[in-house]
This record gives sequence, C-alpha cells and structure tokens, in this order.
Amino acid sequence: MASPTKIAANRRNARQSTGPRSTKGKGRSKQNAFWHGMAVRLPTTSAVDRDVERLASAIAGANPDLCRWHFAKIAAEAELELRRVRAVRLSLLAAGNSADVTALDADHGTCTSTAMLLNLPSLDRYEQRALSRRNRALRLL
Repeated sequence: MASPTKIAANRRNARQSTGPRSTKGKGRSKQNAFWHGMAVRLPTTSAVDRDVERLASAIAGANPDLCRWHFAKIAAEAELELRRVRAVRLSLLAAGNSADVTALDADHGTCTSTAMLLNLPSLDRYEQRALSRRNRALRLL
C-alpha cells in the first residue's frame, strides 16, 4: 500500500495533469490521433462494404453459420486495414523525401507530409494492430 505522503503527491500531480486548457490546445489535441489517417477505421462506403463482404465470403466458405460469418467479417475488415497501412507505407517510400507529398489516398482519409517520412516506423503500430485483429479472428473461425 502507498504511504500517505505518496498518495498526497499523486493527488497534487493529478490536479496539474488536466490536459490542454486553451481552445487552441484542445482543438489540436483532438486531432492528435488523426494526423495521418491511420487511426481512423475503414470508411463505410459501398465500395468498402462490398470488398469486406466479398473477402468475408471467401474466408467463411460456403454456407457459413452466423458465428463463422461474424469472425470472417472481422478478419476481412482487418485484412483491408492491413492493406491500407501497407499501401501508405509503399506510397511514402516511393515518394521519398519529396517536399510536395501532401495527399496520398483521399479515398481512405490518409493525408501525409514530409514530416510523416520521419515517422514511417510509427506505421508499424497500425500494421501490428490489423495483423492481431485478423489473426485472432481467423483463430476463432
């Protein structure tokens, strides 16, 4: 158990850690997860839905039960996210250090800048998330 001194120190620190206070700071912090578009789930468009259904059908096989269809759909969505991450990575690598890298894939909401090239390894997190979702769903099929 923590000592009373430690508890008091934690409470003082917690009062100071309240996040941004200005309107500008709050607006900026809202966009932290979306500066490159990878934290956003797949858009719900008819084309994406069609791709998910087609891939889920291929994964689930003929006449799947409801449970199998559910996990096949999760695996299909994760596979499409995985493809999106890899496409952005390839686009960034192809673009190199070009100063005019701005919008790589408007259909999927990914917008980058040359600063993103420096953060290319951060795409690994999104790739790993999609891989984990896909593999978990496939194990549960």
